[in-house]
Amino acid sequence: MEDFKEIHSFLIKRSDPFPYLNKLIKKNGVQIQKKTDLDLLSFVCKTIVSQQISNKAAMNIWSKIVELSQKETLNLGELLVKNKLCNIGISKQKLSYMKEFSSAISEGNLDEAELLTFDSHSLKKKLLLFRGVGEWTVNMIEIFYLMDFNIWPEKDFAIQKMIRIVNSKTKASVKYSKVFSPYLSILALHFWRACD
Repeated sequence: MEDFKEIHSFLIKRSDPFPYLNKLIKKNGVQIQKKTDLDLLSFVCKTIVSQQISNKAAMNIWSKIVELSQKETLNLGELLVKNKLCNIGISKQKLSYMKEFSSAISEGNLDEAELLTFDSHSLKKKLLLFRGVGEWTVNMIEIFYLMDFNIWPEKDFAIQKMIRIVNSKTKASVKYSKVFSPYLSILALHFWRACD
């Protein structure tokens, strides 16, 4: 178990040369990286649903999926197979991505236990084969499903926004991967919190 207070101290120390970032980290306080309680299929589908829409819209759609699953007493894979998610705000394209991922799991072409043994490069190589799964989705899996503390999701919109702000305030281009490794995921939590 990681000591998030120690990680916080590490980030404060490493951000010392960058006053704006240092102040932001201190203001945010200790950030705790929490593992999702969803299974792999649900986590990936929830991530696909949230792509390129607001967090509020994504949460609304996901709550409809959960509600439908409880009402129909079907798991997500069964809802997808029975085409029960067609009228709740998910695009046909995203639904096709979710069905493809679900089929890969149910047919044994994607083994969750095997994924847990992969290094980051192998994991990306395997998951990027799926339509609808890009680098951002893989990063979210690594951070919140696999609990990797050293992932820097630099293609995330909020992370890019904060990089621009921090770099502008520090009048330098911070080498985040070098300075804040091995706790880049926790730094990302700080950036996301600052954007909320």
